[in-house]
Amino acid sequence: MLTTNQTSQGTIAAVAANFLYSLLFLFGLLMQPLSGTQVASWRVLMMLLSLVLLISVLKQWQHIFDYLKTLKTPKEWFLFIIPTPILGAQIWIFMWAPVNDLGIEVTLGYFLYPMIMIMVGRFFL
Repeated sequence: MLTTNQTSQGTIAAVAANFLYSLLFLFGLLMQPLSGTQVASWRVLMMLLSLVLLISVLKQWQHIFDYLKTLKTPKEWFLFIIPTPILGAQIWIFMWAPVNDLGIEVTLGYFLYPMIMIMVGRFFL
């Protein structure tokens, strides 16, 4: 069972994550002269640089290398890499939509998707 401290930390983390996620929506609008694809490219570049900085500051590179050493077969590498185009498509859509005045539609899709997955899991699994 979670303690009160863990619950409050989880709540704060969830609120912070939602707040930061909403700022990403504005990121595309703040870079308005750029196209959605250019904004998405900048976001990917900034995410990569932030991740490298975070891993470096926390000195966690060895964990990355240890995990990569566990990937031995082509199937394991395929399963490791296959989420990349899915994530890339999501990033692109979420950056492209606000620039093209379709932000509300995409946001509703992101809101409805988890609920639909819960219903599918409840009724079909």
